[in-house]
Amino acid sequence: MKCNREKLLSTLMKIVSDYYSKGYRLTLRHVFYKAAPYGLYPFNKRGYRIVCETLLEARLDGKIPWDAITDRSRYWVDPIPKYDSIDELIDDFHSVIMSQLGFNPWRFLNLYVEIWVEKDSIAEFLKPLAYKWLTVICPSRGYTSWTYVWEGIKRIKDYGHENNVILYLGDYDPSGLDIERHLQKAIEHFKVKCEVRRVAVKEEDIKSLQPSPLKKTDPRLKGKYSDYETKYGNKVWEIDALDPQDLFARLDKEFERLVDLRRWEKIMERNRLLRESAKALLERIVDSIPPSNIEA
Repeated sequence: MKCNREKLLSTLMKIVSDYYSKGYRLTLRHVFYKAAPYGLYPFNKRGYRIVCETLLEARLDGKIPWDAITDRSRYWVDPIPKYDSIDELIDDFHSVIMSQLGFNPWRFLNLYVEIWVEKDSIAEFLKPLAYKWLTVICPSRGYTSWTYVWEGIKRIKDYGHENNVILYLGDYDPSGLDIERHLQKAIEHFKVKCEVRRVAVKEEDIKSLQPSPLKKTDPRLKGKYSDYETKYGNKVWEIDALDPQDLFARLDKEFERLVDLRRWEKIMERNRLLRESAKALLERIVDSIPPSNIEA
């Protein structure tokens, strides 16, 4: 398949620009999936390499902002102080620290909800939603360890509710389906009442999503999912192919259905008043501190 690089570049730039203007920073893999329906490259490793090379060239040429694309598979440790004056700290205090001040709504709702995600890249996209609903997001990075599940079980047990829900986001393939089963099995082992509810990818999604080729080496094809190929052919559907806005909307609806919104709003109002009082108190304390004589 011959690739029209000029047309591909134009398509990739539009996709990245549209999402970036809405506040989304896509990964290379997300761009690969979003552009696939245009049929400008083979949907395989070679096509992925073409997309990565084209995007890199565009970024090096200044056609795509460097910040418009993110790499969520790597991180760094940064202990360097960020504030050299109290005033600078106060500027960020409300958003950075004040978000931790307030009443925990899950203590009052007779309900506890978490989001578990198969992939790191999706978990990063959902951070704004985590802050909106004050919920924990758990990227399992494939099959999660029993230790990781146990940490989640401890959180659930700590609340002592009978009604607990894990909203699960994962691929629709033998591994993604089995990861969900494994999670439910692990929860049952610890004798905790908790529903694992798949929000995406669902079977009804596969009609509208770009499929990926099935990995014939997947060992689950010889076990519990031996009939997968008969039912779905040589195709799998990855969570990366879903629109981030769609994921937000789905999860929002799940929370709205699960949560007593009237009680939720009362708790959020109490938190708002508490933070306003705390900020006013801190500002009075800061105003009483003499100016620093330290020179850089």
